[in-house]
Amino acid sequence: MMPVVLIINRGFGGSTMRDVNILSNDLAFSYNPKLVFFYEGDNDLAYGAKLSNFTAPLIQFADKFHHNLPLARLFLLAIKPSPARFHRWPAYRQANEWMRQQAPAHGWTFIDANQGLLNTNGRPNPRYYAEDGVHFSPEVYKIWAGNVMAAARRMTPLTTSCNK
Repeated sequence: MMPVVLIINRGFGGSTMRDVNILSNDLAFSYNPKLVFFYEGDNDLAYGAKLSNFTAPLIQFADKFHHNLPLARLFLLAIKPSPARFHRWPAYRQANEWMRQQAPAHGWTFIDANQGLLNTNGRPNPRYYAEDGVHFSPEVYKIWAGNVMAAARRMTPLTTSCNK
């Protein structure tokens, strides 16, 4: 029998690293999770922040995470490409590479679930996105989430979602 994994979605629209650091207790720490899948940076960089304005608060969050949840695993998800923000894609790729390289030093696991989101011409496939050109369509969220979970299963057993 497969173990049950309780998933609590604490995402909210328009969030930035600053918001996450302010709300981290309510968003994650108070649940005492074993696994946290974390997506951030899209808005930070879309709103014009420099890479360091995203990475410094991310390190701050990771430090607080490990202090508050020493037994938990932190998975950072790659920033996705999107049609409406494709002009920011070079900055997103740079942030993704930074997260990948920094993972060992900061105790997080980096997951890039973006495979297949770009057309053969190297641009985001518009049919995968909602009308705003930023968010995925509901069907693609399911595929993306499946890619994330498959990557996580290769890295760690997913037996339970909370330490309680």
